[in-house]
Formats: sequence, C-alpha cells, structure tokens
Amino acid sequence: MVAGLGLPRLGRTPAAPARRWGPARLRLHPPALPVPGAPAVLAVACPGRGPEALDLLPGFSPVEALVQAGCAVGLLDLGDPGPEHADLGLQQIVDDLFRWALRELGRAHPGPVLGLGWSFGGTLLTAAAARHPDRVARLAVVSAPVDLHRSGPLLGRLGPLLAAVAPGQNLPAAALQAWLLGAAPPLGLLAANPYGLPRSGDALSRALGAWGWAGLPGQLARDLGRLFVDNALVDGPFAVGGREVAPGRAPALLLAGADDAVVPSSATFGLGRSWAGPLRAEVLPGSHLSLLLSPALRRRLVAWALEPA
Repeated sequence: MVAGLGLPRLGRTPAAPARRWGPARLRLHPPALPVPGAPAVLAVACPGRGPEALDLLPGFSPVEALVQAGCAVGLLDLGDPGPEHADLGLQQIVDDLFRWALRELGRAHPGPVLGLGWSFGGTLLTAAAARHPDRVARLAVVSAPVDLHRSGPLLGRLGPLLAAVAPGQNLPAAALQAWLLGAAPPLGLLAANPYGLPRSGDALSRALGAWGWAGLPGQLARDLGRLFVDNALVDGPFAVGGREVAPGRAPALLLAGADDAVVPSSATFGLGRSWAGPLRAEVLPGSHLSLLLSPALRRRLVAWALEPA
C-alpha cells in the first residue's frame, strides 16, 4: 500500500532495476520459468499514462501473464518529461529510443523480439516496427489509434490540444487530465464509463485511483498532433526525419474492445489500409481499459506470444 493513502502498490511483477534513456525507463522482467523458444516481448506503455495499466495488480496484468508463460518482457515507459526533454520528438522516439530498447532487451534475452503496445503506445509501436522492419518479429496492438481520421469524437478533441503546444514547452499531465474530463461530459462518456472503471471500492478500483498521469514532450505532442491532420500512418506518406518509411511488413495482431468509446475499432483496424504484412483483426469484450485488464486479453496475448514462428 502507498503509505498514508490506502492505495495499493502497482507494478509488482518482478523486474531488474530499470534502465534509463532520457525520461524513459525500461523495466526488464525475466520469465518466471524459461520456456525453450519463448520470445522476448517489448511492451510499450501509453505515453501520458505511465506503465501501470500493463502491470497493474497481480491477476490483472498482461506483463505478469506473459512472464508466467515463459516470456521475458521489457516494459517501456516514456516517463514524465522535464524542460530539458521538450525537443524530444517522434523521430528520436522511433529512431533512438526504440532502437535502444530493442537492443537492451535483446542483450538480456537473446532471440526473437515481439512488440506489444496499448493505446498510443501501440501507435508508436507500429511506427517503430515499420521503421525497423528487421528488429520486431511480430506485433500486437491493443486499442491503438492508428487511423486518426476514424478516431471518434473524444480523440478528435485531443489533436488540436497536441498541436497547440508551444515550442520549448511540454504538454503537462494536468492538460491531458483536463482534456479527458472536459470532453467526457458533453459527449456523454462519463455515463458510458469509457475506461470501463470499476465503481466499487475494491482493490482494483483503488489501484486505478493510484495510476498516475504524465506529461508529453512538447515536440512529440506536436508531431502526434500533425498525425491527426495528415493521418500519415494510414494515408501516407509517413516520414521520419525527412525520410519516407515503407509500410510495415511484420505479422500484426490488431485487438479492439467491443465497447471502446475512446478508440473505436475502426481506428485500430485502419492499419490494414497501409500495412504490407499479414494482419489479423479481432474484437474482444470490453472498453478501453477494461479490455486491457480482462482475462480474455491475457489469454489471447499468451497464445499470440507462444505461436510457432
């Protein structure tokens, strides 16, 4: 529990001390019992929300499920940027941070590396997998906004907020919180409970109350805001550092929640319009967050990770 607050401690799956790159952290989780041929998985947290949703509590953790199935997991969190990180943009994230994280995970656990990303973590993962086609063997994206022209009304209001961040400034965590709380009432989303949050005072709801927010580097916010305008991941051309990126070709599993009011399935499945590799698109019961915490998703991710090469 968090001292004095009655809040549970999050992220309990055993891990080595975090490795750092700028504001980002990579937590390396060894497999509970090594399984011959089991891959390592780079799990990418949603920027602005931290890694806790991927490793919330025992019994509600995709990271825990993969580790218990014999996979090593590297949990990548972009962290909370300081003023010195305001110029950190999509190019540095895709070219430098992902290359570093894949290298660190590969050194610790040689063999094939898979990619798993939730929400905007999945968006960044698809960009990185396209940019580094020989480094990610397969990927799974969960409730990831890729086709931003089909992102729905809630995410549609996020684009202008991201694009308006001034040069030299970051987008603070409080602005992201205000966006969600301010957009939800006029769209009727509070009544619909878009994150699928439990309403009781049980351990899960307290854990979600302890799950924090983080800011975004200003340049990354503006780059993501530009993606809302250009929809370049789907409609192209998608360029990083002035160089056009070819469509990704790694086999990809696209998972969406049937009741997701934050990222509609069309926003995730739209990747099929631009991806060159084999795709599978599946809808599972749940909303944006309740899907991530569901046993159905954990079973699906374990089956995906252990598929024969």
